[in-house]
Amino acid sequence: MGRRYICEYCDRSFVDELSARQKHLRSIQHIRKKQAYYSSIRDLKTLVEEESKKETCGRFQRTGECTFGEICVHSHYSPFELETFRRQLAEKEKSTCDVKTIANNLPSVEDWLAKVKKQTGTDPKTTDGLDSFYSPEASNPFLPVSLQKPPLEIFSSVSLTDWG
Repeated sequence: MGRRYICEYCDRSFVDELSARQKHLRSIQHIRKKQAYYSSIRDLKTLVEEESKKETCGRFQRTGECTFGEICVHSHYSPFELETFRRQLAEKEKSTCDVKTIANNLPSVEDWLAKVKKQTGTDPKTTDGLDSFYSPEASNPFLPVSLQKPPLEIFSSVSLTDWG
């Protein structure tokens, strides 16, 4: 038994020969199934753009069915549905703009460093400033206890001979 080609769009397999694969890829069944797959996964913005350019399918609007299905050249969405999609898209774009606005209003690193320097009286950019900034003696409101240096008294009771 030779190698087999599996078409995931059509859910069928056949002998993996160039002529058989080309014949299948050019078949109307494969083209329709591939087009149906990609139209089912398109995002809302693409859907609104593509469907707005099409005329409304009269047969689909009258009967609720269309013999052409996904490959119909007319839109199967009503103008009301397209307007609903446009509103959803506008709300989504507005919320992403709000996030960008919030991100733009955050203070920069330089502003944060200036604030730390003002509160602690040391420059956190310098080594001396870092040592005093992170020293256990100085109460640092910016670091949690787990990130502060432990006091040296903790290590005085440790016996180094017990370590294996």
